Amino acid sequence: MEPSLSVVIVVPPEAQEIPSLSSLQCLEGVSQMIEIIVARGRMPSVQRNLAVARATGDWIWFLDNDSLVSLSTWQAVGAWIQREDVDVIGGPNLCPSDAPWLQRAFSLVMSSRLAFGPSRARYLRVGAERLSSEKELILCHLLMRRTLFLEHEGFDEGLYPNEENALLEKISSHGGRLWYDPECSVERYPRRHLSGFMKMIFRYGRGRAQQFKHHPGKGSLLNMLPGLFSLYLWLSLFLTLWGNLHANHLWMLWIPAAGVAVASLLEGLLHVRQHPLLPALISGPLIPLCHLAYGHGFLLGMLGHRDAPEARNRCKHVDLEVITSTHKKP
Repeated sequence: MEPSLSVVIVVPPEAQEIPSLSSLQCLEGVSQMIEIIVARGRMPSVQRNLAVARATGDWIWFLDNDSLVSLSTWQAVGAWIQREDVDVIGGPNLCPSDAPWLQRAFSLVMSSRLAFGPSRARYLRVGAERLSSEKELILCHLLMRRTLFLEHEGFDEGLYPNEENALLEKISSHGGRLWYDPECSVERYPRRHLSGFMKMIFRYGRGRAQQFKHHPGKGSLLNMLPGLFSLYLWLSLFLTLWGNLHANHLWMLWIPAAGVAVASLLEGLLHVRQHPLLPALISGPLIPLCHLAYGHGFLLGMLGHRDAPEARNRCKHVDLEVITSTHKKP
């Protein structure tokens, strides 16, 4: 029997337009070939868990409400779920070519090795298809065997974000086969404003800390570096203003910070070779700001409660809407 596919899309209760759903329905024949479950609520991990419990497909395809699916990605999904050597498949979410300059600058930052390390593969096509890890996969576009999801008890509802990272790390530790395909991608517009972008990065850092506290694993060790960098900056500032250091030694405190600043500016200049001038130049100064936002989020997450604020405070009422339930091969 050919594998069946259920698409799970989470949206807030008030959402009228769902771009990911529209992009799927624009592809010829798709709406008659898969089960689509729209989960409305205020807590994404709860919404996804309930949607998967309702789903009937062999495979679950998690999409964010703003993930735009192309015909080539739809075809790639159909090919991947036929394979026997795969448990999880993911690919990058790319910035659309018509995005405004500031959103393109945010996209350059997220695809920067200096800013995001190996996780830049979530926002940029990197390499060829390969066995991978939670570092390169992202929940806005992720396929997983339903039986595997249920076997590992789904998403930790006390985490948001990073609930998928904790689950993927658990699956990998139990021998699950996680694949990354750079050509199996979706398009998403980054945040529109600097405040929203920095808030997102802050939440990523806080979510990683919550994940590490309650699902510890070596995969999170690299993510501690921005937190350590933030601590170093505060210590250097304190010693500069109130420390009893000789002036000849004081400048040595700021060598690492200067190195990060210079490297970030050089990264921005390198972007000029392949990208429009304004987004490229803006991306350089944004890189250290991302490290600070992520680092402070990580530090506060380590000091915070068991659950992220979103998990503690949001209503867990969820409405499920099944758009179609006819299963055939994609």
